[in-house]
Amino acid sequence: MTDERASDADAATVAGPQAAQRRLSHGVWLTKTAQPIAVSKMQAGPKLPLGSTRPLALLLHGMTMDRTAMLPLGAELLADFDILCLDLPCHGESLDIPPDGDGSPAALAELILPALAMGMPRLLRDQPVLLVGHSFGGLVAAVLARHFPGVIGLVLGDTPLAMAKQRAATAILRLGLDDGEIRRHAAITRDGFGVVPGGNEERIYYDLPLLQPAPVLLLHAALPFGSKRVDERVPSCIDSMDLAVMAKFGAGKVTCQALEGTSHILFNEAPEAAATAIREWLRQQH
Repeated sequence: MTDERASDADAATVAGPQAAQRRLSHGVWLTKTAQPIAVSKMQAGPKLPLGSTRPLALLLHGMTMDRTAMLPLGAELLADFDILCLDLPCHGESLDIPPDGDGSPAALAELILPALAMGMPRLLRDQPVLLVGHSFGGLVAAVLARHFPGVIGLVLGDTPLAMAKQRAATAILRLGLDDGEIRRHAAITRDGFGVVPGGNEERIYYDLPLLQPAPVLLLHAALPFGSKRVDERVPSCIDSMDLAVMAKFGAGKVTCQALEGTSHILFNEAPEAAATAIREWLRQQH
């Protein structure tokens, strides 16, 4: 990692009373065209013996957010994993996608892979890794999972599998094509979800969880999509059709579970409950 910065104060912010045994560092890795991908690493102490490798959890945030949104969940998973959070392209401190660039999940994964190869080369060889993605970040995580030989599981946090069919979400995503700060996400809005000013194309991502090399946990919000917002919460991006498809075609591969009391931003609202669900699911799989 280049430009690495570590802070005990940062660790205390996200890691609770045992912060003295934990370390949060920030830095920048580069794509193959020398553009920056901003990263944060969280490690538990003491270090493992030489030659040992702690499993890694790679956490990817959702659209319009940044890597700090995943740090609370990372702190809850830290007992079992080293944690790596990164800013997706066009988010946070990472590079902007040109207005005419491809903002699809596959294109973002292609940008991220060289940076991961530089910063953590074992990921592309044999390091055990759990991929966790929130919302759109889950689609990117699902693409990345196919490149990691050591992947032990993929967790999708209320990840939209067919977002364009949901009118309320489509209306929200169209904001990405308007003037304002959210405009920098326009390429992802257009290419990732098929939302355009005059209408939308259906984008279906059912193949991403169904064709994974490792087991998949689909954690979805308990607040139904289409219900009124409660305290400004955003309802679930997973509907009954998505769950029916996963139940029919994902038997033995995909586990669907609602996280009680949560809306779409479930990892922020209930990081401890999410971590508990992930641990229990991993025990059942392994």
